[in-house]
Amino acid sequence: KPGTVRINYAGPNSDVFKKQFEKIDPFVELKDYGFVSRKESLDLIYNSDILLHSLFCYPGYNGIITGKIGEYWEAHKPIVCIVTGSERPDEFISIFSESKTGFLFDGTSQSNLEELKDYIKTQYMKKINQEPLLFDRNDQFINSFNYDNIISKLLLLIEEKKVH
Repeated sequence: KPGTVRINYAGPNSDVFKKQFEKIDPFVELKDYGFVSRKESLDLIYNSDILLHSLFCYPGYNGIITGKIGEYWEAHKPIVCIVTGSERPDEFISIFSESKTGFLFDGTSQSNLEELKDYIKTQYMKKINQEPLLFDRNDQFINSFNYDNIISKLLLLIEEKKVH
């Protein structure tokens, strides 16, 4: 439907997500796919306009940098990253910021909530007006995480260990 925002959720924790979703405006609809195959997950990613990456950070568990962010980068789509919890994942924030692939909301401080709202509104209006979404990525930085570069770095580390 024109003017409707749909959030596609895929994963094992849909009950938690649905509970949080109850607070969202009614013009946003939720499509819950539950746990899906890798192929279905990639289809959802490639057929979305904006991707959502959530990172939960609590004492003793400050989030991990998963392969999902790499899949998101490969899709060449804007990403909204939401960090929640009480711990600040500085390494992830640094990597995401350097990638320039979207907007990061730091829920550990909530200092940029209004900026998040503005970002979403701007992207929404661009979509409604059939304009390209705002998206400026740092391909040079992102490419440093491709398999060839990771293997090269690993081989260098192995060589350094042999020399020392």
